[in-house]
Amino acid sequence: MLQRSVRQIKKQLISSIPFLITIIGVIMVWRGIWNLLDHYFFPHNRLLSNIGTIIMGIILIVILLPHHKKGIEDIF
Repeated sequence: MLQRSVRQIKKQLISSIPFLITIIGVIMVWRGIWNLLDHYFFPHNRLLSNIGTIIMGIILIVILLPHHKKGIEDIF
């Protein structure tokens, strides 16, 4: 019984590796985009840069949200 539990845990850990690699990749992309925005998007005015990126993020969410909802409805 203990050996079966160890095998199950090992299987779960191995199956989680692609997910963990994906998370690390997303974090690296996010960090790169963040640094580029700090460098090029109003680099001498942090307030304007922050407000601008918030507005761009809201616009992206509004544009992509209907597609996200449609995808979820297709799943269920």
